[in-house]
Amino acid sequence: MTSEQNHQLLIMRHAKSDWGAEYAQDFDRPLNPRGIKSAKAMAKWLRNKGLTPDLIVSSPARRAEQTATLVLKGMNLDPAMITRDERIYEARPGDLLKVIDTYREGVLRMLLVGHNPGLDSLVQYLSKHQPQTALSGKTHDHSRDCRTGLRCGYDLYTRRIRDIG
Repeated sequence: MTSEQNHQLLIMRHAKSDWGAEYAQDFDRPLNPRGIKSAKAMAKWLRNKGLTPDLIVSSPARRAEQTATLVLKGMNLDPAMITRDERIYEARPGDLLKVIDTYREGVLRMLLVGHNPGLDSLVQYLSKHQPQTALSGKTHDHSRDCRTGLRCGYDLYTRRIRDIG
């Protein structure tokens, strides 16, 4: 990997989860049927856009793992591509940046699967800090680009699952 290659970060909040009383712990909540359908639709959208990750880093919470696994299966990817990192659950943006930094070596496109409000705050933080692109030295208008899922200066792709499914 050369220094001129941009890293790409795809950020995905887990799909819609079940709020049933039988789940005593928030950590154990699974996806509901709508969430399963949305995660599959997200996999199709990523595949159609050519946004195949080199690595998926997921929260170990059940709903995030299910989302990551459904995306992986829907894109016909190797199950070994999922790494579970407990730091993602209830993480703040600074924690998430440390997670990303942990796995970025040798990874050009990473999919981070986790939870709000941490992921939303991370997107807001990255959108405000406009790093220069490696090749052009120019920054991009993140307020426009990130909302539409287009390539940003940090090569950040965002799209709400409910907008896809």
